[in-house]
Amino acid sequence: MDSLGRREFITALGLGAVAVPSLNSLVANGNAIQGGDVKIEASLSKEVVLGPFAPQPAFTMYVVSDGGVGPAKVTIRRGVRPERDRLMIRAFDQEERLSFWKYAEVGTAQREKPAPGELLAEFEVPLVGNGVNQIRVTAGECNSLVAITLPRAMPYGVSFQNGTFSAWKGQPGELYAYVPPRAEELHVSGIKGPLRVVDEGGVELPSTGKIVVGKTKSIWKFIFPDPKKWSFSAYGFPLILCPTPDAARAIQASVEELSDGTVVCHKSCARTRSSGRILWSMWPSGSSKRRNVMDCTWTSWALTRLRCAV
Repeated sequence: MDSLGRREFITALGLGAVAVPSLNSLVANGNAIQGGDVKIEASLSKEVVLGPFAPQPAFTMYVVSDGGVGPAKVTIRRGVRPERDRLMIRAFDQEERLSFWKYAEVGTAQREKPAPGELLAEFEVPLVGNGVNQIRVTAGECNSLVAITLPRAMPYGVSFQNGTFSAWKGQPGELYAYVPPRAEELHVSGIKGPLRVVDEGGVELPSTGKIVVGKTKSIWKFIFPDPKKWSFSAYGFPLILCPTPDAARAIQASVEELSDGTVVCHKSCARTRSSGRILWSMWPSGSSKRRNVMDCTWTSWALTRLRCAV
């Protein structure tokens, strides 16, 4: 289930991968980039393994691709319980068009003693074009560990949607999130482990309950004194945690700001809105065709919300 937009955040739900002006500003000529305490060596050949992550029940990785790279690999291992899991793995390209889809029931083989962490499945998913790709995993039984192997060091962000955010192996002690336009507040609950939240100006914010947004299109820093043991839930605007401020700015909370200031999270929402306006302008006021355009536009919007909820 996706939480990209709820209640206070005015959005049609979903994802809006944004075009990145130049990846060279993030990974320049194979040199290292620095962000807080995080240093990424931009090797053009060395694979980078991230995770494992524990979807509760959903997990999305946003990868800033500059094109011409090989596929990413999704590795699924058994969680701490012996039960099987039901997985939906999807990938979307920089235009938010589906590039990979797989449903799998893993861990179904009968074993006398199912071993936590045992390898259950691996899939290769494409990284397409120049922009933000998304790799989404939904675990129906919340009993899977998911590792993502990138073909080389690339800027990325992680979101657990409207489920439980939690620590992962090798996670930096500081992570960064972009506060999108129209965001008003972030609600954080169920927090376990120490957490500090600091805005772009260095002002310390509440780390639990309602966090009021003072400035949008800015970066918040999430500081984890114990990066190996923490978890929380969050909603209010799309929260995507990134290892560097540059990665957070490139992904921009995966939202789309339309020309009239409306904010949506799916590129399909932006396309529907644009197409509806063009058709709307073709017929005079009161025309039955204009009413049909309105009906079709809102039906498409409603179906997009439904798609986001499953």
